[in-house]
Amino acid sequence: AGLRAIYLMYFLSHIPATIFIDGQAVLPSSLFPKALKDLLNWHVRVNGDFLMGTKPLWFRAVVWAEILLQLPFFFIASAALLNSTEDSLRIYFVAYGAHVATTMIPILGSLIFSGSFKSEMQRWKLVSIYSP
Repeated sequence: AGLRAIYLMYFLSHIPATIFIDGQAVLPSSLFPKALKDLLNWHVRVNGDFLMGTKPLWFRAVVWAEILLQLPFFFIASAALLNSTEDSLRIYFVAYGAHVATTMIPILGSLIFSGSFKSEMQRWKLVSIYSP
């Protein structure tokens, strides 16, 4: 029950993060209220998030995969965890994990090897924000 609750919190928390924060990398700015744009701008400035700040093409492709593939799964996984039917979706959880691990390689590589951070603390803070 404890592990199920942790997974449920993970998937539920990623729904608004994907829509309201990550979505700003690829969706029209007009879809987002000023408060969400300000929140993202604050994050970029304070945490040195050059990926969300510059939105390179490869990163936007990863965000589109997150929106089109992961976001629907967040709802499916949450429902399965709420109804204790996650065992029937085990292969989908494995596929999700493999997909996330694959998309995290270029993201973490960019963060770890970038020379754009003000300090090592800022680098590792951003790495922890991006880490699942």
